[in-house]
Order: sequence, then structure tokens, then C-alpha cells
Amino acid sequence: MTIFKASSSLGMSVARRCRGRLALAVSAALAVACSSGERPGPPAGSSGPAAPSASPTFTLGPTAFGPHWERAARSLDPLDVAEVGLREGGAGLAAGLDHPSYRAVARAALPAVPDAMLAAAPLAARARAGGDEAALNLETLIEVLRSKVVIGERMDPEGEQAAVADLLALANDAGAERALRARAVTALRLFATRGSCDEGKIPSELDE
Repeated sequence: MTIFKASSSLGMSVARRCRGRLALAVSAALAVACSSGERPGPPAGSSGPAAPSASPTFTLGPTAFGPHWERAARSLDPLDVAEVGLREGGAGLAAGLDHPSYRAVARAALPAVPDAMLAAAPLAARARAGGDEAALNLETLIEVLRSKVVIGERMDPEGEQAAVADLLALANDAGAERALRARAVTALRLFATRGSCDEGKIPSELDE
């Protein structure tokens, strides 16, 4: 238990620094994004459109990592993290989990985005795989589950089922650290409240 807490405390403290003010930062980042979207028209007397900028452009999407990612990774400032969340959404942040430089940013931004459940399956798979960041991925998943109330149909039912399967495998893995298995049970209980997991399949001896 002591080893588990020591290995995850540093990463989780970094994430908490971002999340404490993230709700406010989202509103501020929206205002910045809107204002930056205004483009001046061609100068008076111009006979045609301005020449294209020589600056590189980035195609936003689940596999593109533009300068907003780099800025947030350097600063871990809530405003910068919020901008990444606003621009990428759940799918883009799930892709960020694959990039060693941007994983911390993706985890910090996920709980605040409306479609964060799109990252549930990747987070659960990474937790089951183990490694130094297993606890961080699992804690992020738990925070996402606690912040997302089901209204109407679930956004990604197949992804939720895949996440539940990985979490059940982790919770029943006698070779995994007990503290990690117990947190998997916590996540499974939250999935059960969403109707995505059968309560009877969750190991009760690991309840926290």
C-alpha cells in the first residue's frame, strides 16, 4: 500500500493542480478562443486577398498535436490545459494518452470535457496493463465517472463495456497490487450506477 501511494502521489498532485481551477479556466478559454477566431478583412485599397501565412498549420483531430499541446505540457496551467480540452474533446484527449509528452495534459483535461467517456476504454486498458502510470490512469477514470451523469443514451456503450471487462480482469488479478485492484472495484461500482456493469460480478472483498 505504501509503495502504491508513493508511486502515484506525485503524478496525482500535478493533475490536481490543474483540476482545481479547471472549470473557471474552461470559461476563460472559451472567451479567448472566440476572440482569436476574428479575422481582419483585407486592408483598404487591396485588390485581392492577403498572401497566405508562412506559419505552419495543424489539423486538429485525434491524431494531431499542435502547439496548444506543447504549451500545456510545459506550463500545466489550468487555462492551457482547458484550451486543449476544448479543442480536442474526449477523442483527442484519448489520443493524447498515447503520447509520452502529453499524457499528463490529457489526464488533467479529461474530467472537464463533456464527452470524456470516450476515453473510458483507453484509460481502463492502460490501468489493466500496469506500469508506473496505471494508478494515474485509474484515478482519472474514477474522476471522469464521478463527474459524468448519464442523461439519455450513453455516448459510447461499447467503450464502457470494454472498460468494464478490463477492470473486472484487473480486480480479479491476484498478482496485481491490492490497492490498484481495490480502485478498480471503485470504478466498477461507478459503472454499475450507469447500468454498464453487473453488481454481482464485482469482487466484494476489495470494496474500499
